[in-house]
Amino acid sequence: MNDDTPATRSRWGQERRLEFIDSRLQYARQVNRGDLIDFFGISPPKASQDIADYIERAPGNMEYDGSLKRYVPTATFVPRFIADKAEAYLNELYAVQMKIIPADTSFFGKMPAAGLVDTPARPLDAAKVAAFVDAINRKKTLSITYHSMRSPEPTERVISPHAMGFDGLRWHVRAFCHRRERYRDFAIGRSREIHSSDALVVHAEGDLLWNTRVPVVLGPNPQLADWQRRAVEEDYGIEHGAALELNCRRAMLFYTVRHLNLLTNEAATHPEQHHVVLLNRDVVEKWISEEDLS
Repeated sequence: MNDDTPATRSRWGQERRLEFIDSRLQYARQVNRGDLIDFFGISPPKASQDIADYIERAPGNMEYDGSLKRYVPTATFVPRFIADKAEAYLNELYAVQMKIIPADTSFFGKMPAAGLVDTPARPLDAAKVAAFVDAINRKKTLSITYHSMRSPEPTERVISPHAMGFDGLRWHVRAFCHRRERYRDFAIGRSREIHSSDALVVHAEGDLLWNTRVPVVLGPNPQLADWQRRAVEEDYGIEHGAALELNCRRAMLFYTVRHLNLLTNEAATHPEQHHVVLLNRDVVEKWISEEDLS
């Protein structure tokens, strides 16, 4: 989305239909009035007006192809109503492939086949997730039965949840544990019998690990050949000879390093399996060693 796009606008009126046109031009490489009519259920005159307004507000972005009877992007096309980044498309492609959203709800039209890495399913009960979200939004305490990895039997816990976390495979709730009197992570899948509690809420402001950001500095593995390091730099968008710095919540540090497969320092002996390395490993390991992440 360009800087001159209005910051305040209706997200569900015509602006959404202009975003739709942008999306179709960017990825489907064509759009016509019928696409708007079918997707949004609007009248033909309104769809025609949307096309005319797009041409007026994004001059030179599309042209009519008589043989296709559709509008196609020009050679100078630049998205005006959506961000010119691939993440939105790829995230939606992932969501469609995982059947998280129906394909016909996507702005992007026909999508290519995609192969995804299979991971163990972690089914979560929607009512359970909703209970945690409600407690976070309304700043409530909860009483839960929780099966910790430290105890053979589930135990009763009173918690003050304030955020959700995702470690790449599993969702958890970040919360103050009234039993242990500290902030901890509670796996949603191991939480049972969730009820409201009358305990006094402990707020997120006191969660220093959550509120503290720390750098995770990455760079190409020095054990790789020079041409391989350049390929890694291109892959990660790293300027030649520079480093990539992730701004990580300290509470998520262990999960981040584990997700990047950088918990152990095997880069020197297996560079072909570790294209990037931790450039500030000593500092990161010190931070991780100070945490109790059970």
